[in-house]
Amino acid sequence: MNKELKRKIIVLLVLAIMLFPFFWIILSSFKSSREIMTMAPSLFPQDPTLAHYQSLFSTRIPSKDFPTNIINSLIVGISTGTISIFISVLGAYSLARFPFKGSATFGKILLVVYVLPGIPLLLPIYALLSNIRLIDTLLGLILVYTAMYSPFSVWLLKSFFEAIPIELEEAARVDGASALRAFYSITLPLCVPGIVTSFMFVFVSTWGEYTLAQLIITEGAKKTVPLGLASYMTDQYIEWGPLVAATTLTVIPVLAVFLPLSKYFISGLSAGALKE
Repeated sequence: MNKELKRKIIVLLVLAIMLFPFFWIILSSFKSSREIMTMAPSLFPQDPTLAHYQSLFSTRIPSKDFPTNIINSLIVGISTGTISIFISVLGAYSLARFPFKGSATFGKILLVVYVLPGIPLLLPIYALLSNIRLIDTLLGLILVYTAMYSPFSVWLLKSFFEAIPIELEEAARVDGASALRAFYSITLPLCVPGIVTSFMFVFVSTWGEYTLAQLIITEGAKKTVPLGLASYMTDQYIEWGPLVAATTLTVIPVLAVFLPLSKYFISGLSAGALKE
């Protein structure tokens, strides 16, 4: 057995181990409650049913309204991603094109700020949002997420702008283009992989974030997907059927965003890492 074949086998085994829980959840969502709870579970459903999916959309009480949870998460994720990209593009371009004394250190500090644990900030964040009356609002959640994820986006996009020769913009200026037109006609299109990568990172991060969402959102009608999933788990009982069905549906929007743009995401991360 040659080395190439061994590597392929190892990769397939690792992928199988990583993906098996997802397949188990998806297949379990089509099982009856009795089949899910049996002591001798089978991989494939013996009597497939859509009852769990039907219950997700038929149960529309404030504490359990999964369609509304998905809509709330989409609003938060898309809004946060859009605002973060707008801020990050301006910040990254400024750092790349208008360096100042200590700008390189400042760029690295942005990454340090991102990796710092957020738990110590929970109390200050809650106090701040409470003072400006944004507790239990999607806007408050969007603003907090924007502040959390923008530093990483700035750090990533900065390396893209630095890699684009400034001579391209200077040539456009010589041809009569304004600085703004040279920016959005020449420089910005070349940074599309980095922009897409940053947007996907922010969207996926907000989609699965639980701690801050639990702190800020208390009203059932404003809960996001992670809080909606938690509503199927109580101290006394776990509704496994609706829970696995909701988990399956939770993955769909992420795949819908990631798969069409995966080539930009991979090239963006690789290019950003190499340029930095």
